[in-house]
Amino acid sequence: MQKLAFNIIFLTMALTNAHASVNPCKIDPNWGGCRPEDNSNRAVYWETILSFPVDRNPESVLVSGNKIYVSTMGEETGPIKNGDGTLVRYHEYGGLDESFKVRYNLHSPMGMAIIGEYLFVVDIESIVCVSKANGDFQFQISLENEGVDFLNDIVTINSRHLIVSATRKNALYLVDVISKSYERIDIPISNPNGLSYNPVNRVLFVVGNKRHELGNFGNGILTAIEYKNGRFQTILFETSFGYFLDGVAVRGNTVLVSDWKSVKTGGSLFTYLPFTRTILKEQDLFIPGVADFGLGTFDRYLVTPDLINDKIYILKARTL
Repeated sequence: MQKLAFNIIFLTMALTNAHASVNPCKIDPNWGGCRPEDNSNRAVYWETILSFPVDRNPESVLVSGNKIYVSTMGEETGPIKNGDGTLVRYHEYGGLDESFKVRYNLHSPMGMAIIGEYLFVVDIESIVCVSKANGDFQFQISLENEGVDFLNDIVTINSRHLIVSATRKNALYLVDVISKSYERIDIPISNPNGLSYNPVNRVLFVVGNKRHELGNFGNGILTAIEYKNGRFQTILFETSFGYFLDGVAVRGNTVLVSDWKSVKTGGSLFTYLPFTRTILKEQDLFIPGVADFGLGTFDRYLVTPDLINDKIYILKARTL
């Protein structure tokens, strides 16, 4: 009954990929662009409504339409070339979609992004492109010549460009999927992890950590980088909080950030307001291994992996 009810909800309110949500906005020089109206300047309570098992270390979730894409790292959770990683797709109620199969040899796939009909995933030193419809391999772009050995996340900037985070290189790269070329962004980032882009304000949000491990509070870093004069070159702000920050997503005027916090008691979700540089709320999710999450249905649903226990959780926003 729970699955049926949940399926009806999603059939009537189609999930949408929501790394960034956009609203009408006013010019705000302190923000570095235009500022959306204040109707979403508030935190919400996230309630778990469904969970389902996913084998072999699910690391990243991407929601598109009424489908949920999940990258699984395989038996090992490090960037290891053992060929046992893959991508899987689920229906909105948690059933495996057998029509999507990636037959290309993936090792340790992590973050995902979509441009048009194509799904891109980072895999150690490469960006692999497959068909969003059925998983057929299209092409790959290797950054091995850069000495990259741990690509972590990826985000869509426009119909031609992506940005990827290279954690061990403390670097970000702008990738052109048409020319299959790339360039390093000349801004040092400490162990960059999750990425989210707001096309309204033209701001890239990057979460990283002073040390790429579960540390003390303040180990995490949220950085906002402005796209200006054709380049990502201006840091608007940096702020430190959390124990180990992983995922990030723009939601209205706020930025959501996942924190591993504790392997035993679970992670938390921060709601951060960039305009005032303040944390509006921290909610304990009691989900271990909260990694690279995704938003769907006009940002009313949050889908996150539990990397520790091989599960996917779906949470619904409740107004406080």
